[in-house]
Amino acid sequence: MSGDKNLTGEQIQQIMDMCLYKALEPIILYTNAFDAQAEYLLMLIAANGKRKLSSLDREVVVESLAAYVAHPDRRKKYELIREARIERYFLHGFVKKFVADNLEFVRSYNEYIEAPSAVARNYLNNRAAIIGNCGRADFFNAIRVAHAYINRFYSYRETVIGHYLKHSSKQAKAYVSQSHGNTDFRDLRQSILKAVITALDKYDSRKGALTSYINFWIFNAATGSTEHEYGIAYTIPQTQKKKLFEKQSSEVNFSVSLDALSKNDDDENTLALHSTLGSDNQLDEDIENMETSRIVQALAKCVDRRGVARLCLDIGEYFSPGEMQQMREQMLSEGLA
Repeated sequence: MSGDKNLTGEQIQQIMDMCLYKALEPIILYTNAFDAQAEYLLMLIAANGKRKLSSLDREVVVESLAAYVAHPDRRKKYELIREARIERYFLHGFVKKFVADNLEFVRSYNEYIEAPSAVARNYLNNRAAIIGNCGRADFFNAIRVAHAYINRFYSYRETVIGHYLKHSSKQAKAYVSQSHGNTDFRDLRQSILKAVITALDKYDSRKGALTSYINFWIFNAATGSTEHEYGIAYTIPQTQKKKLFEKQSSEVNFSVSLDALSKNDDDENTLALHSTLGSDNQLDEDIENMETSRIVQALAKCVDRRGVARLCLDIGEYFSPGEMQQMREQMLSEGLA
């Protein structure tokens, strides 16, 4: 894989995903090792309402992850993870750590094949059962295949990043010039390359061209707050973002006063912004609370199948779309609907 500069963003994404999911596939099909990662992603979504783990809608991702945790068929689990379009960072980071932690197992397995012994066999069986809940041969194959494909993934991704080195240098020089030498070129280029890597981990070709998406993240790196998880300046109005991008303004502090005037395009009258906000404007908050409650119910059901703890904690019942369908079919068969 050469990482040809002439490839489209969609083609680059296809190559990255092919390598990444080929690395993840044997881990899911042969072991249960990824189950803990899926549960972690669910908890991460539940704990942070602003954190997006996928280009898909939050509800779709939660449903896919919950179905992954609950589904007994490993092939279906793999399909659910692919459909969820989880950020590549959470996938290649997991595979990299899984391989690094278990490469010793591959060496021990090869030694066991050359010189079998009861001690070595017990060690391999116990380690495979504890980490992957599987047999030693399946665990060995999962590590070996994952190792080969994750190396290909990183190799290709580095090639793509290399194509944007010149682009990053050009952007860094432009910002250094604007700052009149008050910014270090190397530090700035490093920050821009970090934005390129972030963009590659999040990129979905359905959202637009790759270079445009990378420029978006470079722009966020330049204008966003370093204290935020993503480095995005959420408080910058869209009109001001355009001015910043076109270099018509350098102001990046855009807190809005509630006494600022708000004007309706169809009305000549202007009102103070706080006058347009009543005490009953809680729709967004109510929706977020309802969504959080639903996620908690779903997670609680995963860990408390019998419902004893949920009953004690007064946690409402949650039914997945599949369960709802089964209940409807049951009611129809019994003539209750």
